[in-house]
Amino acid sequence: MRNLLEKYELSPGSLELVENYVALLMRWNPKIQMTATKDESEFVSRHVADSLELAKHIGSNVRRMIDVGSGGGLPGVLLAIVHPHIEFLLIEPTNKKHAFLSTVRRELALSNLETKAVRDEQLLKSDDFAKFDAAVARAVWSVEEWLARAPALVRAGGQIFAMEGLRQAELTQDFVRHSYELEAGRTRSIVQVTVPS
Repeated sequence: MRNLLEKYELSPGSLELVENYVALLMRWNPKIQMTATKDESEFVSRHVADSLELAKHIGSNVRRMIDVGSGGGLPGVLLAIVHPHIEFLLIEPTNKKHAFLSTVRRELALSNLETKAVRDEQLLKSDDFAKFDAAVARAVWSVEEWLARAPALVRAGGQIFAMEGLRQAELTQDFVRHSYELEAGRTRSIVQVTVPS
């Protein structure tokens, strides 16, 4: 696994946390099906690498970030490991997956990570809701749907990130597309949109 992650220049402590996270997910996955990928190397080269690509694009002005529909913690857990100075909220309405995220938080001692078993529309209605500096959703909605939902969660001037698969979305708003290559020459992209002031 370490050779797959060399290009991300993780600190030894971060690398150990990533390895522990992957081991936990592989142990829980047969029970609650968080990913169809059963092979650890394949999981790292596809999903972990995908999440670490996003970590490169999070600006220094981000203090609070939300991962909507976090599932097994992708990309939120990995972002929390790489950016310990940012507070992350991972929301996942499926109780079994939320239980896994709570276990990850506890076992990896990620004090900058909070989890809630709610949907985004429930969170928006809560009395203590405050907008985030950045938001991401991965494999929950189409890019177009996510970019329509996300502005309600993010402050003016904040960042919305969408993880594109092999198909590139046709977007009408201003955006930046960060393309990168995963295993077997597959090109993917991260779409970044700034919420208008």
